[in-house]
Order: sequence, then C-alpha cells, then structure tokens
Amino acid sequence: MIATHIIYAGLGSPDPHETTGEPIPRKGKGGPCAHCGDQAWYRLDQAISSSFTSVKNASRAWPFGTREVCAACLMSCKSLRLRCSLWFARENGIWDVPTRPWIVKDADGKGHAIPGTRVETLDSLLSPPPAPFVAGWAHMGVSKGGEQNLHRIYSPGRPAPSNPLVKLQSKHVAIYAQVSTSRDRYPLQVDDVHDVLVDVETWTEARTDCYRILGALRNGGVGSNECTTSLLTMRPPASAPIAVVRQWRGLTHAIEPHHRAIWWPLFVELLRMPALVKREKQDPKEGTRNAPTRERDRPEDHREDDHERAAVARVSAPSDPDPNAGRGAGIKSVQLSLF
Repeated sequence: MIATHIIYAGLGSPDPHETTGEPIPRKGKGGPCAHCGDQAWYRLDQAISSSFTSVKNASRAWPFGTREVCAACLMSCKSLRLRCSLWFARENGIWDVPTRPWIVKDADGKGHAIPGTRVETLDSLLSPPPAPFVAGWAHMGVSKGGEQNLHRIYSPGRPAPSNPLVKLQSKHVAIYAQVSTSRDRYPLQVDDVHDVLVDVETWTEARTDCYRILGALRNGGVGSNECTTSLLTMRPPASAPIAVVRQWRGLTHAIEPHHRAIWWPLFVELLRMPALVKREKQDPKEGTRNAPTRERDRPEDHREDDHERAAVARVSAPSDPDPNAGRGAGIKSVQLSLF
C-alpha cells in the first residue's frame, strides 16, 4: 500500500489539474515515478515548483530518484486541499477535521468567530477511521487561513467557486505521509518535518489530565495564554490561585514525562480551552488601612468624631531644675496636646 495512491483514490482519482482547474498535460516518458516507482507520465517539475526544497524527508519523498511522477503522486503534491487542513484519507474519501472556530467577516471586513463552531478536534484524532488510512496535518496552511477557505478550492465534479483559492503559503504534507495500519498507534504527518506517532491510549489519558489542570486554572481566573504556557513549561502561572500552586506537582505528575516530546506542543494546541471564570474585583485599598473603630455602611457615616483621640501625653520635667531659672521652674510634668 502506498500513501499517495490511497490519497489519490480518496480524491476521486481525477485527471491531474492545476489549482485553477486547468488540465496538466502529459510530458513524461513513462519511466518509474520518483516517489512510488510506478509508471510515470508527468515530469517532476509539474508537481513541485522550482523553489521546492526538501527539509528533512527527501529520502521519503523521492526514494527512486527519477525526474518523473505518476498521476497519484502528482495530485498528492498539487491538491491545495491537502495543504489547508488536518485530514484523514481512505480509498473511499477524504475527511477534513476543523481545528478552530468558523470565522465570518462583518461589513468592515473584521473576522468574528461563530460561537459553538469550535469542535473537539482531539475526538477525531483519538477515533481515527478504520485502517488502512493516511493522516496529515497542514499546520502551516491552517495558520495561514487555509482551513477557513476550503470551500474556495477547485474540485472536479463540484461547482466551480466564484472566487477560487489558487495559492496559499503552506508546506507539502501528503508526499511525506505514511500508511496507518492500526487505529491504536498511527503516524500523523505534520507539514514536511514532524513525524508524530499518535498513541491513542496515551493521548486520551493526557487529555483528561490536561483538562483537569485547565479547569482549575480557568476557575481561578487565569487567561488562556498563561494556561497554554503552563502546560508547555510545566510551571504554574504567576496569576494562578495559591490553592492551585500548592497542588501543582500533584496535578502535573501524570503528564510530566510528555512535555518534552515532539508531539506535546501540537497536542496542547488542539486542547479546547474551558470557559473563564472571572474573579471578583477587589478594592485595592482593602486591607491596607487599620480597621476603623466601628463599621460604617456609607461614606457619609465617616465623621471626625468616630476617631478615638490619643490620650494626653505627659512628659517628665527635669527633676532638679536650676534654682536661678525663671518662669516654669519647679514644674514636674508637661502636657502635650496632640489635637
């Protein structure tokens, strides 16, 4: 089984075409495909641009080293759909998995997320389709807006979009992807460099532990960015409630072994942030003054008479006054009135 052949079948095995829908002519000589070894009728430069460079997985992309590609491998490179989202491919179809809320633009062109459209992405990763299948995540394409523009991609057999998406800053994914033969542990190809192994049992337990931590933080009024950083660093946020800080080691003990794994940042990114519970605002002056002599309910109840005046201070006079002193000689104490 070859991943690109499964993907091509899932696309519907269309005649090779550009992102605009324009047919791609045959210019190959029928030699072996650079990727899969099958008979190839297209040139390699018809599949990839002249500026294309393999970052890490060149041996996986072009193991046969020729300059020709077959229709399946050609469309695995050319299909913009495979560079826009997180997806699963089987011979009977391709399924795109949303990773963020759906965005709509108002009259001013400003985007707004539609409430309730952010699905639990990890549910799909932890419940993959029956094997064999291929899983890929166009991480860069998603971040550049590809996922929000999937409806603009030309696809044979569907109505042509009025404003087609023909180009996107993204990376190739499908040409590096591998066939998954198990639903319990399977490879997820992220862009062109990350080879992530999804262990369903491990990820399921980690998700439960993370949501326990995020729930405690969000109930304490901690912002989403601080929550994400705390899971990546395994350190409690500076704004976390003292009760959460005291329990931090116990809360993070189970996930501590994972936070340096290559898949951990990607996993944390897909967690659905719980709702924020805002803390009650506290008067900044509260607790900085001495308590008043009695409680007051209104500002107008605060009167000068409510303050207890300090007792009159008595300071001892010199015990042996100068006999030649004038006025005040012989006084044994002096009263100092403070008010």
